[in-house]
Amino acid sequence: MASSETSTNSNSTTLSIQTLNFDVLQKKPRLSISYCYDFYFFSHMTANDKYLLYCPAGYLSLLDKQGIEKYRISNSANIMDVHWSSYLNQFLILNQYGSINGLYLTTSGREQSNIVKKFGENMITFACYEEILLVCTDFIGSVIYEYDLSNWRLKRTFKPLASCKKHESILKMRFNSNGKRLVFVLNERDHPNFLYWIELRQSSDLTVLQILKLGNENGCYNVLSLPNDQFLVNQWEKERKFYLINSSNSEVAETISYDTNTRIQSTALIDGQCLVLQIGENCRSGELLFYDL
Repeated sequence: MASSETSTNSNSTTLSIQTLNFDVLQKKPRLSISYCYDFYFFSHMTANDKYLLYCPAGYLSLLDKQGIEKYRISNSANIMDVHWSSYLNQFLILNQYGSINGLYLTTSGREQSNIVKKFGENMITFACYEEILLVCTDFIGSVIYEYDLSNWRLKRTFKPLASCKKHESILKMRFNSNGKRLVFVLNERDHPNFLYWIELRQSSDLTVLQILKLGNENGCYNVLSLPNDQFLVNQWEKERKFYLINSSNSEVAETISYDTNTRIQSTALIDGQCLVLQIGENCRSGELLFYDL
C-alpha cells in the first residue's frame, strides 16, 4: 500500500526513477487552469490515481488529469493540510482548528464528507502511511501525535527533543513511498530571518538522518513524496528550482531549474505521473499547471 501522497495501491506496479522525466518542466505545461482563492491556507492540494483535490475560494474541487471538474464541495474552513489515504480510501483534510474531515466517493459516484477526528488543539500538518497517521501541533516546540487509523487510538507522543528542539517549529511532514523515511520542513521563528531547513528522518522513531540546507534558508519549502522513494522539493518562493532527494541515502539526486516569475505554492501527482504545480503571485489568483512526466 502506498503513502498518502502517491495514491498507488498494492496492485500497482512500482515506478522506477527513470520513468519520471522532469525535463518536461522546461517546456510549456500540457494544461493550464486559472482559479481564485481567498486565504494563504487554501494553497494545499493532493491527489490519488484519479483526481486532484485542491481548494479554491469557498469550495473544494476534484479534477481529473484533463482538468475536468468531477466534484465540487462547499467549504468555508481554513485548510492547513490535505492527504490521500489509501488505507481509508478517503481524502483527509486538516482544518485550522484541529479537526480532520474525510472526503470519499460512494459507489453511486456522489461525494460524502464527515469529521473523522477532533484533536482539541490547533494542528499545522499531518502525514499518513498505511494505518499510521502523524499529526503535528501548530506552535514552537512542536508535539507530534501518532494515531492508528484502524481505530483512531493514540499510540505515541513525540515531544521536544524527539520531535524538534524547543525553539523550533515543524511546518510539514511527509512519508516516502515505502514508509521508512519522513521528510520534515522546520523553521526557527525566533531567528531574525526566520530560518527554514529540511530534515530526513527514520519513521520508526523520528531519528534525524540528515539535515539539508538547499542554498536559501529564508524561504519555506514545499515537499512532494514520489512513488520511487524520492522527494520533490521546491522553495515556496525565492529560487525557481526543484530538488530531487533520495530518501534512501539523503542525497540530492538532481537539481531542476524551473523558469517562472511566480511562486510555486504546492505540488501534487495524479496517478503517479501527472505532476500538477499550483502557482500564484498573490493571495487572490493562481494557476494549476499540468505536466506529464
